[in-house]
Amino acid sequence: MVDLKKLLSDLNSIKTTKEPRLEILIIQLYMEHFLNEIINYKSGNLPHDTIRENLTIPTKTSIIKKWEIINEDHKKVIDTLAKTRNDLIHNLLIDFKKIEQRLKSVNFDFIRNSKDKRVKLLSRLKPYNRLTFSSILIIGILYHKLLNLKGKPCPQSLNLELEKNGEEWESRIKLIERKV
Repeated sequence: MVDLKKLLSDLNSIKTTKEPRLEILIIQLYMEHFLNEIINYKSGNLPHDTIRENLTIPTKTSIIKKWEIINEDHKKVIDTLAKTRNDLIHNLLIDFKKIEQRLKSVNFDFIRNSKDKRVKLLSRLKPYNRLTFSSILIIGILYHKLLNLKGKPCPQSLNLELEKNGEEWESRIKLIERKV
């Protein structure tokens, strides 16, 4: 099974490129993988090709929201990720202003730290970074929910860390592994 360690490894491998298309594509691939896995499991093993070829991301998020696996805020972030991915993949020239405008309408306040307090510092990141980090954390939620559905313990989780470096905020996702 694909896990969170693999996700972070794939993202770290492209970090030096500073190419937003690669980062969004990897995040979207993982997001869609876990959406497909959940739908496949909950639907009684509907063929993966049927899910991939016939269901759009908004349809998938509507289905799993109906199953109460994600909430409305999660759905909006996932759907925004899909739209951003489409912008980046289908347009040679990237219109970052258009993307930033879309991202300003998304509520990222659902993200919490380990003490269950709202991470207000996340708003200090650029909208694009808020999208990528919140999407990665939602992938962690989907991973956990999938394992719960299958009755398996969850050996991994993700934690967002923010640190001020001069005038800029640096952020990173930390993998937490547990013995199960």
